[in-house]
Amino acid sequence: MVDRISAQLFALLAEFGHRYGLERSFKASSGQLGGGRALASVPRSAVESNGGWGMLVDRLAPLGILLDGQAEQLYQQSELLHFAVEGSPLLLQREPWVQHNEDCRGKVYFEAGARASRALWLGRAAPDNRLPVFVAYKWQPHQPVIITRYAGLPLADKASLSAALEASWQWLPNAWSSALAALITPLAALLPTASQQLLEVTEEGNPRSSVDLNLYPLAYPVARLAPALSHILESLCEIAPEPLRGCLDAIAQQPLGHLAWGSDRTGKPFISCYYGLQELAGGEVVG
Repeated sequence: MVDRISAQLFALLAEFGHRYGLERSFKASSGQLGGGRALASVPRSAVESNGGWGMLVDRLAPLGILLDGQAEQLYQQSELLHFAVEGSPLLLQREPWVQHNEDCRGKVYFEAGARASRALWLGRAAPDNRLPVFVAYKWQPHQPVIITRYAGLPLADKASLSAALEASWQWLPNAWSSALAALITPLAALLPTASQQLLEVTEEGNPRSSVDLNLYPLAYPVARLAPALSHILESLCEIAPEPLRGCLDAIAQQPLGHLAWGSDRTGKPFISCYYGLQELAGGEVVG
């Protein structure tokens, strides 16, 4: 089962026969540099033309995820679907620097369309000014499904983005808040106001609380952030120098995508870096 999740999700993309976007990432927290992570995106129309909801349920059920009635409603209101893996054995073979020691996790993200219901996508506790963006179902073999909600924050100008960023790290340990401010603030200042996107990420039943900032509009390579990222990964996450260099050197020229940070499901601070969005043919797997 551990090996099947990533293989079957890529097989599902091949079955759609549609070009898809693929993005890679790593996640670092105390003593762990996690990898084997990829996210593939397809329009819901590609699923609809290959059997729709029923086909999706049938293909995912053998992997240990039973999509419920809420997931069907999300699917019907989605514009895009995203299929992701974390700790994929297939991808970890190409990442010798990774210190990942968990079973593979599968993920299905529903991206809200124009008619998305606020109550369905955000839950009842969401502030009125949040925007529906994603709901994700995440699972590992023999573990309960985790539902993650991603809400867009209203960002009318630079000041609102600055305030939201400050609020996102002020409750973290001082060393983390200072390092994140030094890394993120200069980048955020360069984003065009129309391209500002900051997502608020929450899960019920655990301490997970984080944000995700889209940096693709800057068109920077990951190498542009290497010194500040190295400080966080080595000093705060306690990642050893050799795997740290291996990771950052391997992706140095990849386009920088998103940065995410906050507390994980155990309450520990973390940072994730998403990079290298590319378009692939149906059935093609990143090398």
